[in-house]
Amino acid sequence: MRLPEISVEDLPADQRAVLEAIRSGPRGGKHGPLGLVGPFGVWVRAPAIGMAIQALGAAARVESALADNVMEVA
Repeated sequence: MRLPEISVEDLPADQRAVLEAIRSGPRGGKHGPLGLVGPFGVWVRAPAIGMAIQALGAAARVESALADNVMEVA
């Protein structure tokens, strides 16, 4: 089953914040027109989880001293 399409204008503030966090990251434009391809649509719909996962990903990619190839595996 696929999640139904959602409109950015219909998102409450907490869901919109997750979407903007996804979009503002280094891979921001690569998740479909709204940033909702793959797990991202679920993360937007569950904002507490989405923000936590987004923060973890950002920390692993940007704030890590690991080599790039190791970060990709992590």
